[in-house]
Amino acid sequence: MKIYYQGILWAYSSIVAQMIADKMQDMEIEWVESFATVWKNISEDGIGVLPMENSYAGSIHENFKKFLEYDCQIIWETELKVNHCLLSKETDISKIKKAYSHIQALAQCQDFLKEHDIEPVIHNDTAQSARFVAQSDESGIASIASAMAGQIYNLNVLKSHIQDQDHNTTRFFVIAKKHIDVPILPKNKTTVLFEMQDKPWSLLKCLNILANHNINITKLESIPTQKSWFTYYFRLDLDGRLDEETRAQLRENTVFFKILWEY
Repeated sequence: MKIYYQGILWAYSSIVAQMIADKMQDMEIEWVESFATVWKNISEDGIGVLPMENSYAGSIHENFKKFLEYDCQIIWETELKVNHCLLSKETDISKIKKAYSHIQALAQCQDFLKEHDIEPVIHNDTAQSARFVAQSDESGIASIASAMAGQIYNLNVLKSHIQDQDHNTTRFFVIAKKHIDVPILPKNKTTVLFEMQDKPWSLLKCLNILANHNINITKLESIPTQKSWFTYYFRLDLDGRLDEETRAQLRENTVFFKILWEY
């Protein structure tokens, strides 16, 4: 069986993929170009490692929405502390005019880039941006990636820990198709997605249902449905499980309700 992740070697997802491979037997790690390809391979009996949320830049909605498209389960959840470095063939940070990286990494380093008047440029992946900079003849460019990516591609670390948040951490899910024979690490959490009725106090009613059943909400966010203008899903992370009565009451007070996962 293969473990798939988006990016190349020493992208942050590859570090998590190796951690998971070390826990499981007979696993081969393979990188792909996009999150969409990871999901496709999950649906064909692979295992996927996907970043879902960053403590500074927030959720990666592209990956959350895929749970509506694919019938998958979370088998592990882990967090990785992220140390972004400014990598370049240049030796003087004052010469850097552009920094290439994944959109999430750029978002996590906004203050640093503004302080040094460096233009952020979106690239496919952190490690791929390091490879691009190493192979480019353009002067004054850098990559935002891991220190290990800098070593692999022989780039200078002009500055480490450039993320705006000291404790910058990314939450990863390890995802597999439902009913696949792999070990699951339960953590007694639930995530639900619902769309509100177009009525006053609809959201409050749903929150009251959870409060009345003593369910703790650890995260609540709105996600555009993309079905029509300014309509939103609400995604809630919850401690524990929802019994049938709670589920039924939530369904009665929403136009769409789905348990994305229990893990």
